[in-house]
Amino acid sequence: MVKPEFGALAIGTLRVDSFESLPEIYWIVRRELDSPQIIDFRAGNDLLLEEYLDGVEFDIDLVLEDGISVFSSVSQNWPTAEPSFQETGLHCPPDHRSKPVGQLVELAVRTVREFGFRQGVLHVEGKCTSNGPRIVEVNARLGGGRIHQLVRAVWDVDLVEAHLRSALGLPQELAPSRKPRCSVVNALLYAPTTGRLTALPFSEVTSDTGLGVIIDVGAEVGQEVDGPDRLFATELAEIYVSAKDLRRARALLAEVTRDPPVVAPLGSARAGTPWLGDAGRASAGVGVRGG
Repeated sequence: MVKPEFGALAIGTLRVDSFESLPEIYWIVRRELDSPQIIDFRAGNDLLLEEYLDGVEFDIDLVLEDGISVFSSVSQNWPTAEPSFQETGLHCPPDHRSKPVGQLVELAVRTVREFGFRQGVLHVEGKCTSNGPRIVEVNARLGGGRIHQLVRAVWDVDLVEAHLRSALGLPQELAPSRKPRCSVVNALLYAPTTGRLTALPFSEVTSDTGLGVIIDVGAEVGQEVDGPDRLFATELAEIYVSAKDLRRARALLAEVTRDPPVVAPLGSARAGTPWLGDAGRASAGVGVRGG
Protein backbone atom coordinates (compact mmCIF):
# COMPACT_ATOMS: atom_id res chain seq x y z
CA MET A 1 0.00 0.00 0.00
CA VAL A 2 1.10 3.58 -0.60
CA LYS A 3 0.63 6.25 2.02
CA PRO A 4 1.63 9.94 2.23
CA GLU A 5 4.39 10.84 4.66
CA PHE A 6 2.11 13.42 6.27
CA GLY A 7 -1.65 13.63 6.54
CA ALA A 8 -4.70 12.40 8.41
CA LEU A 9 -7.77 10.16 8.06
CA ALA A 10 -5.88 7.87 5.63
CA ILE A 11 -6.32 10.43 2.83
CA GLY A 12 -4.20 9.39 -0.15
CA THR A 13 -3.68 5.81 1.02
CA LEU A 14 -4.27 3.09 -1.58
CA ARG A 15 -3.83 -0.67 -1.80
CA VAL A 16 -1.35 -1.90 -4.40
CA ASP A 17 -2.39 -5.19 -6.01
CA SER A 18 0.53 -5.62 -8.40
CA PHE A 19 3.97 -4.21 -9.04
CA GLU A 20 2.87 -3.12 -12.52
CA SER A 21 0.08 -0.94 -11.08
CA LEU A 22 2.39 0.97 -8.72
CA PRO A 23 3.45 3.82 -11.09
CA GLU A 24 -0.17 4.61 -12.04
CA ILE A 25 -1.27 4.50 -8.39
CA TYR A 26 1.58 6.84 -7.49
CA TRP A 27 0.46 9.47 -10.01
CA ILE A 28 -3.23 9.05 -9.18
CA VAL A 29 -2.50 9.85 -5.53
CA ARG A 30 -0.19 12.75 -6.33
CA ARG A 31 -2.76 14.32 -8.67
CA GLU A 32 -5.57 13.80 -6.16
CA LEU A 33 -3.64 15.33 -3.26
CA ASP A 34 -1.70 18.04 -5.08
CA SER A 35 -3.58 20.79 -3.30
CA PRO A 36 -2.49 22.89 -0.29
CA GLN A 37 -6.04 22.45 1.04
CA ILE A 38 -5.34 18.75 1.62
CA ILE A 39 -1.63 17.92 1.65
CA ASP A 40 1.00 20.20 0.18
CA PHE A 41 3.59 18.08 -1.64
CA ARG A 42 5.67 21.22 -2.09
CA ALA A 43 6.43 20.99 1.63
CA GLY A 44 8.35 17.77 0.94
CA ASN A 45 5.51 15.30 1.38
CA ASP A 46 5.90 12.15 -0.69
CA LEU A 47 4.58 8.61 -0.62
CA LEU A 48 5.65 5.68 1.52
CA LEU A 49 5.35 2.05 0.50
CA GLU A 50 4.15 -0.14 3.38
CA GLU A 51 3.18 -3.76 3.94
CA TYR A 52 -0.53 -4.49 3.69
CA LEU A 53 -1.97 -5.86 6.93
CA ASP A 54 -5.18 -7.87 7.06
CA GLY A 55 -7.48 -8.15 10.06
CA VAL A 56 -9.34 -5.74 12.34
CA GLU A 57 -7.85 -2.35 13.22
CA PHE A 58 -7.94 -0.71 16.65
CA ASP A 59 -7.07 2.63 18.22
CA ILE A 60 -5.33 2.36 21.59
CA ASP A 61 -5.13 5.39 23.86
CA LEU A 62 -2.49 4.99 26.56
CA VAL A 63 -1.55 6.95 29.66
CA LEU A 64 2.07 6.36 30.72
CA GLU A 65 3.54 7.18 34.10
CA ASP A 66 7.17 6.31 34.89
CA GLY A 67 7.19 3.96 31.92
CA ILE A 68 4.11 2.05 33.10
CA SER A 69 0.76 2.03 31.35
CA VAL A 70 -1.67 3.18 34.03
CA PHE A 71 -4.65 3.31 31.68
CA SER A 72 -5.63 2.12 28.22
CA SER A 73 -8.77 2.53 26.13
CA VAL A 74 -9.41 0.52 22.97
CA SER A 75 -11.68 1.55 20.09
CA GLN A 76 -12.51 -0.88 17.30
CA ASN A 77 -12.31 0.53 13.77
CA TRP A 78 -14.84 -0.40 11.14
CA PRO A 79 -13.71 -1.88 7.79
CA THR A 80 -12.38 0.69 5.34
CA ALA A 81 -13.56 1.06 1.76
CA GLU A 82 -10.62 -0.52 -0.06
CA PRO A 83 -8.74 0.02 -2.32
CA SER A 84 -8.66 3.35 -0.49
CA PHE A 85 -8.38 3.26 3.27
CA GLN A 86 -10.70 6.12 4.16
CA GLU A 87 -11.98 5.63 7.68
CA THR A 88 -15.65 4.71 8.04
CA GLY A 89 -16.06 4.75 11.81
CA LEU A 90 -15.35 2.99 15.08
CA HIS A 91 -16.95 1.96 18.35
CA CYS A 92 -15.86 1.85 21.96
CA PRO A 93 -15.60 -0.39 23.85
CA PRO A 94 -14.66 -3.07 21.29
CA ASP A 95 -16.64 -6.25 20.80
CA HIS A 96 -13.77 -8.23 19.23
CA ARG A 97 -12.32 -11.25 21.02
CA SER A 98 -10.64 -10.11 24.24
CA LYS A 99 -7.49 -12.26 23.95
CA PRO A 100 -6.15 -10.85 20.64
CA VAL A 101 -7.14 -7.32 21.70
CA GLY A 102 -5.22 -7.79 24.96
CA GLN A 103 -2.19 -9.01 23.02
CA LEU A 104 -2.36 -5.93 20.79
CA VAL A 105 -2.50 -3.62 23.83
CA GLU A 106 0.53 -5.39 25.32
CA LEU A 107 2.42 -4.95 22.04
CA ALA A 108 1.46 -1.26 21.94
CA VAL A 109 2.84 -0.70 25.43
CA ARG A 110 6.08 -2.53 24.64
CA THR A 111 6.44 -0.57 21.40
CA VAL A 112 6.09 2.89 22.95
CA ARG A 113 8.54 1.90 25.68
CA GLU A 114 11.06 0.81 23.02
CA PHE A 115 10.65 4.22 21.41
CA GLY A 116 11.69 5.69 24.75
CA PHE A 117 8.37 7.09 25.93
CA ARG A 118 7.91 7.14 29.71
CA GLN A 119 5.31 9.84 30.37
CA GLY A 120 2.21 11.22 28.74
CA VAL A 121 -0.78 10.32 26.62
CA LEU A 122 -0.20 8.43 23.37
CA HIS A 123 -2.43 7.27 20.53
CA VAL A 124 -1.37 3.95 18.97
CA GLU A 125 -3.02 2.27 16.00
CA GLY A 126 -2.66 -1.43 15.30
CA LYS A 127 -4.30 -4.55 13.91
CA CYS A 128 -5.16 -8.02 15.06
CA THR A 129 -3.99 -9.84 11.92
CA SER A 130 -3.92 -13.46 10.81
CA ASN A 131 -0.25 -13.41 11.89
CA GLY A 132 -0.90 -11.90 15.30
CA PRO A 133 -0.85 -8.31 16.60
CA ARG A 134 0.86 -5.66 14.49
CA ILE A 135 1.48 -1.94 15.02
CA VAL A 136 0.42 0.48 12.28
CA GLU A 137 1.60 3.76 13.82
CA VAL A 138 2.52 5.44 17.09
CA ASN A 139 1.46 9.02 17.79
CA ALA A 140 3.04 10.91 20.67
CA ARG A 141 -0.13 12.89 21.26
CA LEU A 142 -3.79 12.70 22.18
CA GLY A 143 -6.11 10.92 19.78
CA GLY A 144 -7.63 13.33 17.27
CA GLY A 145 -11.18 14.57 16.93
CA ARG A 146 -13.44 13.83 19.89
CA ILE A 147 -11.50 10.78 21.10
CA HIS A 148 -10.90 12.40 24.48
CA GLN A 149 -14.65 12.96 24.88
CA LEU A 150 -15.39 9.39 23.82
CA VAL A 151 -12.95 8.00 26.38
CA ARG A 152 -14.40 10.15 29.12
CA ALA A 153 -17.94 9.06 28.27
CA VAL A 154 -17.07 5.35 28.29
CA TRP A 155 -14.44 5.12 31.04
CA ASP A 156 -14.74 8.40 33.00
CA VAL A 157 -11.09 9.22 32.30
CA ASP A 158 -10.07 12.72 31.19
CA LEU A 159 -7.15 12.32 28.77
CA VAL A 160 -6.67 16.09 28.55
CA GLU A 161 -6.13 16.30 32.32
CA ALA A 162 -3.83 13.28 32.17
CA HIS A 163 -1.79 14.96 29.43
CA LEU A 164 -1.50 18.20 31.40
CA ARG A 165 -0.53 16.37 34.59
CA SER A 166 2.21 14.60 32.72
CA ALA A 167 3.47 17.85 31.16
CA LEU A 168 3.56 19.51 34.61
CA GLY A 169 5.25 16.55 36.31
CA LEU A 170 2.24 15.87 38.51
CA PRO A 171 1.17 12.33 39.50
CA GLN A 172 -1.81 10.87 37.68
CA GLU A 173 -5.11 10.65 39.58
CA LEU A 174 -7.06 8.21 37.44
CA ALA A 175 -10.14 6.35 38.62
CA PRO A 176 -11.51 4.62 35.50
CA SER A 177 -14.86 2.91 35.65
CA ARG A 178 -14.56 -0.84 36.15
CA LYS A 179 -17.18 -1.39 33.46
CA PRO A 180 -18.04 0.73 30.40
CA ARG A 181 -20.53 3.43 31.37
CA CYS A 182 -21.94 3.44 27.83
CA SER A 183 -21.09 2.53 24.24
CA VAL A 184 -20.15 5.11 21.62
CA VAL A 185 -20.20 4.75 17.84
CA ASN A 186 -18.40 7.21 15.60
CA ALA A 187 -19.33 7.21 11.88
CA LEU A 188 -17.98 9.23 8.97
CA LEU A 189 -20.47 10.14 6.26
CA TYR A 190 -19.11 10.53 2.73
CA ALA A 191 -20.59 11.79 -0.53
CA PRO A 192 -22.33 8.83 -2.23
CA THR A 193 -21.41 10.07 -5.71
CA THR A 194 -19.61 12.87 -7.50
CA GLY A 195 -21.60 16.05 -8.11
CA ARG A 196 -23.04 19.00 -6.22
CA LEU A 197 -24.38 18.52 -2.70
CA THR A 198 -28.01 19.65 -2.64
CA ALA A 199 -29.21 18.26 0.70
CA LEU A 200 -27.61 16.91 3.87
CA PRO A 201 -30.48 15.72 6.08
CA PHE A 202 -30.21 14.25 9.58
CA SER A 203 -33.08 12.86 11.63
CA GLU A 204 -33.73 14.24 15.09
CA VAL A 205 -32.61 11.66 17.68
CA THR A 206 -31.98 12.04 21.39
CA SER A 207 -29.88 10.01 23.81
CA ASP A 208 -29.49 10.70 27.51
CA THR A 209 -26.25 8.71 27.99
CA GLY A 210 -22.62 9.69 27.56
CA LEU A 211 -22.06 12.05 24.64
CA GLY A 212 -25.62 11.94 23.43
CA VAL A 213 -25.69 12.67 19.69
CA ILE A 214 -23.10 14.98 18.11
CA ILE A 215 -22.89 15.84 14.42
CA ASP A 216 -19.81 17.67 13.09
CA VAL A 217 -20.68 18.93 9.62
CA GLY A 218 -17.75 19.19 7.22
CA ALA A 219 -19.44 20.19 3.96
CA GLU A 220 -21.86 22.87 2.77
CA VAL A 221 -24.93 22.43 0.62
CA GLY A 222 -24.08 23.71 -2.83
CA GLN A 223 -20.44 22.68 -2.91
CA GLU A 224 -18.98 20.20 -5.38
CA VAL A 225 -18.15 16.84 -3.83
CA ASP A 226 -16.31 13.70 -4.88
CA GLY A 227 -17.84 10.24 -4.65
CA PRO A 228 -16.18 6.81 -4.43
CA ASP A 229 -15.74 6.87 -8.21
CA ARG A 230 -12.96 9.38 -7.59
CA LEU A 231 -11.33 7.04 -5.03
CA PHE A 232 -11.22 9.57 -2.19
CA ALA A 233 -14.78 10.62 -1.43
CA THR A 234 -15.55 13.96 0.22
CA GLU A 235 -16.31 13.73 3.92
CA LEU A 236 -19.67 15.35 4.61
CA ALA A 237 -20.04 14.85 8.36
CA GLU A 238 -18.75 12.96 11.37
CA ILE A 239 -21.33 11.58 13.78
CA TYR A 240 -21.01 10.40 17.39
CA VAL A 241 -23.82 8.51 19.11
CA SER A 242 -23.75 7.06 22.62
CA ALA A 243 -26.20 4.62 24.20
CA LYS A 244 -26.38 2.05 26.98
CA ASP A 245 -24.95 -0.66 24.69
CA LEU A 246 -23.50 -1.07 21.20
CA ARG A 247 -26.67 -2.45 19.68
CA ARG A 248 -28.69 0.55 20.78
CA ALA A 249 -25.99 2.98 19.65
CA ARG A 250 -25.94 1.44 16.18
CA ALA A 251 -29.73 1.64 15.99
CA LEU A 252 -29.69 5.34 16.89
CA LEU A 253 -26.98 5.98 14.29
CA ALA A 254 -29.09 4.28 11.64
CA GLU A 255 -31.99 6.55 12.58
CA VAL A 256 -29.83 9.69 12.41
CA THR A 257 -28.64 8.80 8.90
CA ARG A 258 -31.96 7.36 7.69
CA ASP A 259 -32.22 9.91 4.87
CA PRO A 260 -29.09 9.82 2.68
CA PRO A 261 -27.27 12.89 1.33
CA VAL A 262 -28.55 14.17 -2.01
CA VAL A 263 -25.96 14.87 -4.71
CA ALA A 264 -26.92 16.24 -8.14
CA PRO A 265 -24.79 15.26 -11.14
CA LEU A 266 -22.46 17.84 -12.66
CA GLY A 267 -22.94 16.57 -16.21
CA SER A 268 -19.85 16.74 -18.37
CA ALA A 269 -18.33 19.66 -16.48
CA ARG A 270 -16.09 17.41 -14.43
CA ALA A 271 -14.89 13.92 -15.24
CA GLY A 272 -14.14 11.37 -12.56
CA THR A 273 -10.70 9.86 -11.99
CA PRO A 274 -10.67 6.27 -13.29
CA TRP A 275 -9.34 3.51 -11.05
CA LEU A 276 -6.40 2.04 -12.96
CA GLY A 277 -8.14 2.56 -16.28
CA ASP A 278 -11.32 0.74 -15.24
CA ALA A 279 -13.64 2.67 -14.01
CA GLY A 280 -10.41 18.72 3.00
CA ARG A 281 -12.46 18.86 4.86
CA ALA A 282 -14.18 22.22 5.29
CA SER A 283 -14.37 24.11 8.55
CA ALA A 284 -16.81 22.23 10.70
CA GLY A 285 -20.00 23.40 12.27
CA VAL A 286 -21.18 21.43 15.28
CA GLY A 287 -24.70 20.35 16.09
CA VAL A 288 -25.51 18.65 19.37
CA ARG A 289 -28.74 16.78 20.03
CA GLY A 290 -29.35 15.18 23.38
CA GLY A 291 -26.78 14.52 26.07
